[in-house]
Amino acid sequence: MRTNTPWRYWANLTRVTLVAVGLFATVSATAGSGSSPCSTIQGAEGDRYTKLVDLSSKQYKKEDYLGAIESILELKSICSEDPRLDFNLARAYQRAGNCNMARYWFEHLLANAGKFSKPFLGDLPKLAGEALVELSSTCSNSAMVAFYCADKGVTIDLKPSGDGETLHFHHPFEGRVEAGDYLMAAHKEGYQSSVSTVFVYAGESNFISVPELASAEQRGTLEVFCPAQVESVTLSRVASKDSMIMKCGEPIALDSGNWRVDFAVGDYPFVEEVTVEQNRSIELHLTEPAYPGRASDDEVWATAALVTGSTAFVSGVLLLVLAEQMEVEKLRPTSVTPAGEVLAYSSAVDERKLGLRLSGGLLGSLGLVGIVTGVVLMMSEDESEEAALGFAPLADEGALFMLRGTF
Repeated sequence: MRTNTPWRYWANLTRVTLVAVGLFATVSATAGSGSSPCSTIQGAEGDRYTKLVDLSSKQYKKEDYLGAIESILELKSICSEDPRLDFNLARAYQRAGNCNMARYWFEHLLANAGKFSKPFLGDLPKLAGEALVELSSTCSNSAMVAFYCADKGVTIDLKPSGDGETLHFHHPFEGRVEAGDYLMAAHKEGYQSSVSTVFVYAGESNFISVPELASAEQRGTLEVFCPAQVESVTLSRVASKDSMIMKCGEPIALDSGNWRVDFAVGDYPFVEEVTVEQNRSIELHLTEPAYPGRASDDEVWATAALVTGSTAFVSGVLLLVLAEQMEVEKLRPTSVTPAGEVLAYSSAVDERKLGLRLSGGLLGSLGLVGIVTGVVLMMSEDESEEAALGFAPLADEGALFMLRGTF
């Protein structure tokens, strides 16, 4: 059976040319005065390599830049020694709008240009240098970054602290990103994800060590459920300055130990501590918090009700006592028949007594209502729910703790 090698494939291609100004370099094994650095690939890998070369070129011409990037990265995983792949990768990133990675691969090309002859590279170094002048201005806040992890097959997600899309990388990775704060998450199937906060500094080479991922049975999982107006919380180890942002309702794998959960509602901060254990899943339910402003208002209303009610009650009692102490005056007829027979007698004191009694009774009743209201408000302010801890076994996967707290 005949096997097509890259050499046979490249023999049908033209020498290194540019499809258009600033576009793609045609990869050719017979270019210039030397052969292609990847011309020795044989067998199935060689066939795969030639197909990917053709595919990446077609994807680029169709403006499928993301597809071209994936194809070229796959080419470099087979053979990363051809500098023309660096140029094509940089152009694809540039067309896709990724200024940082375009800048990185143009720099990578120039850093290795001395290993190849000028006829072989042609105008690629010149074009890369011109592109870098523009890119250095466009993404001036760019930073070199490299991730190192003891585990193979790790996927790394970088989420900016502010607005911006999450970046996805396969370890090992070296490249450029915007400087700033990131939430870094490392994932691998069969292992607990690791999440940490990292800062990438502009104008420097940032070497970031990814913690070794633990088996799914060696770490604990925490999931925080928040009030409606809270979307995320700040998670940190107790007595540690390092912290990370955690989305509400999304489980996260953590090392065992005591962790602190911070969140804010408006201008009011709230704190809760939780213990994470190996091979345990914990759900922390944060209910509607008791806002300090609300508690203060309740206390004011309770005090006002007690003071007003007490004053009204005492005033009512005094009016009743005063009414009873009024002296009896000489009675005068208030109702007389035509024959002169007196039917009823009264005095001015009786009328005043009746008025005072009614006023005192009404004022005392209102005062009593105010006192009861104040007492109820005071009692409701002091009430608090205790956290409930439940335990339920989970077959062979350890156990699930559910912690609900109100504070």
